[in-house]
Amino acid sequence: MKKMRVLAALLAAVCFCTAACTPTTPVIDPKPSESSDKGIIGYPEYDGNNALSWVPLYLTTSAMRKQGIVAATGDNQKTALSVFPGGAMLVGTRDAGILRRGSEEDLWIGRFDGLDALGVEALAIDPNNGDFVLAVSTGKGGGIYRSENGGMSWTRTEASVTPVEGAEISIVFDPSSYRADTKRSAVAYISGISLTEDAQQNLLLLTEDSGKTFRVTGEIAKNASVAVHPTKGYVYVADDYGFYRSINRGFAYDSLFEGKCDAIGVSKAAPDTVLLVHDAKIYKSTDSGMSFEEETAMMPDVEAVKLFVSPYDPQKFLTYFVDGKGKLAVFRSGDGGFSWGTCTVEDSAFRLSDNAGKTMFCWDSESTVYAVIYNAVFRSTDGGASFAWSGNGDGSFSMEGPVGVNIQNTDLMAFAVDGKTLAFSTDGGRLWDIRVHGDENMELKSVYPCSRSRLIALMYDMVNRQYEIRISKNAGETFDPIGVYGCLPYAKMYADPTDTNILFASNMRSEDGGKSWKEMELCHCVLAHNPVSPNELFGVYKTTLVVSYNHGKNWNRIADIGEKAGSLSYDYSRKVLYAAVGDRLLTVSLSDGSVEDITASLVKNQFGENNVLLVEVDPAYPDVVYVGGRGNGYIDRCSVIVSENGGKDWSVVSFAAADNELFSVFSGGVQPLDMFLTQDRELIVFSAQFGMSRLGAYEPVTK
Repeated sequence: MKKMRVLAALLAAVCFCTAACTPTTPVIDPKPSESSDKGIIGYPEYDGNNALSWVPLYLTTSAMRKQGIVAATGDNQKTALSVFPGGAMLVGTRDAGILRRGSEEDLWIGRFDGLDALGVEALAIDPNNGDFVLAVSTGKGGGIYRSENGGMSWTRTEASVTPVEGAEISIVFDPSSYRADTKRSAVAYISGISLTEDAQQNLLLLTEDSGKTFRVTGEIAKNASVAVHPTKGYVYVADDYGFYRSINRGFAYDSLFEGKCDAIGVSKAAPDTVLLVHDAKIYKSTDSGMSFEEETAMMPDVEAVKLFVSPYDPQKFLTYFVDGKGKLAVFRSGDGGFSWGTCTVEDSAFRLSDNAGKTMFCWDSESTVYAVIYNAVFRSTDGGASFAWSGNGDGSFSMEGPVGVNIQNTDLMAFAVDGKTLAFSTDGGRLWDIRVHGDENMELKSVYPCSRSRLIALMYDMVNRQYEIRISKNAGETFDPIGVYGCLPYAKMYADPTDTNILFASNMRSEDGGKSWKEMELCHCVLAHNPVSPNELFGVYKTTLVVSYNHGKNWNRIADIGEKAGSLSYDYSRKVLYAAVGDRLLTVSLSDGSVEDITASLVKNQFGENNVLLVEVDPAYPDVVYVGGRGNGYIDRCSVIVSENGGKDWSVVSFAAADNELFSVFSGGVQPLDMFLTQDRELIVFSAQFGMSRLGAYEPVTK
């Protein structure tokens, strides 16, 4: 009943809510420009540096809605999985940070308080304390992080880490090192990273103070697997040359088995038992690795080299392998590997990716097993015999190109989830249709919805290596070729605001609703129009901004800005065109072609930088300008900013709702890949790995 009430409240908010979801402790506090300390006048709910009127949108179909499903699982690459029995579950991702779920009934929610880096390569929950977690992230803002509240917030303890090329990053706790005063394990090991820029050697890192400090305890092979004896604290290492054991926390090793070892397994249910996989055979030790006996047990396939052992029964294994076509198979043994059965994995319609990704298993109880399969979370309640999708609330998705928004009706929007999958909405992003086209040789790059049934697509022919335009008359179920080839690789598609038959795809123009196309002269891509004089269109030609006064038939040069603009928007009151160009924001005068770089006036992010990708001018209040950008491998805490005085001063409107349990943490415009203003002047931001969000329309407020 509690679950249904939470889901019902969430769905009602997604569909109808326009009020704020107000966090009590904002995560960020970026410094606005000096003259913007009064906040954002047009948003009465503005508080400090965070606008609180964002509403999340999810990639949800009507079928999901009927079943109480909030969102499908996207294509963010899962890198780590850790479960504390009966407690929290954490998933690390390559490009979306950390997802957390308190229990099976909860939604997956991003948790980034104190964690900037998006690339989380490893994480582990302390088996002695579900509140204590260690994680490793790489890239800008990366390091070794620790959490003392089950992954709700994070503190960085090592600021500089370098991945070791060819090594898999892993974190292993020593359960025998429990300390009663701290109520957690004192010892943990991390492999696969270096604390310096020299990442040629895979040095095993050791902490003896619960992650506050780390030091090198020894060198291991790059492809080594690491495990720890559950009660004695011995360190086990298996690599291409054999099996090694250390009884002094990795300072010295004894070689106890020769030959390539693909996997190592231990179980707290039989702490002295060690299992090795060698030449597809399973070897077993019952004396903490001192000696091994070759079992008659075999792995189910020579390609299955990973062994996951149940902590509740050392005879129960899970493994997997991926065939040459990318198809994944999961196997289960209940008798120590003497016999294997194929596990059933639900072919869930809520999973949008067929990328096998990294496969992992983690036991919550003797019968309940969580898994990451095809970059989605699955759950088994029968010890791994069958797995069902369990990724509700992830909310992420991938984007192949920009969002196509119907100029005359902004409720119609579409984008390519990947090269094969289309997402199409007719109600402003509240519900979506998910379509998969069947042409293996064609990649979907961008889509423009002309109507509820007719869509124009820009596709890439992987055989002939060229772009072409195709048309769908059945809401994206199929796209038919119309013989238009040779398009430039500009994915943005556009339409004339006054004539629904005039369409633009890259450097091509159509006057008959997409039936026939001609290449434009002096324009490679149309990006904006004048809202008060709709026949006035703006585009780019190489590094030059261009304008058309006759619906795109002819184009005139405005100014050469030196780089290709990625986004344009027009302020008709001052006859100024805003251009987002290579992390800079320019204004270009239509009167004399003069160019001004106003980047210095923008709010800088936590690294003192600006990421300028997108720009939008409010058509009703042209002094109101939105700028969006995202960090490369890290979370930009100033992802969306706004100016109320024509670009002179700026304030942050993106925010992280750390205390909002109902929605994803970043429910406010973080890391935008695309954004646009609707006909109601609401700002919709597509953040891909962080979902979508909608900001209420700006209205001036008299103070």
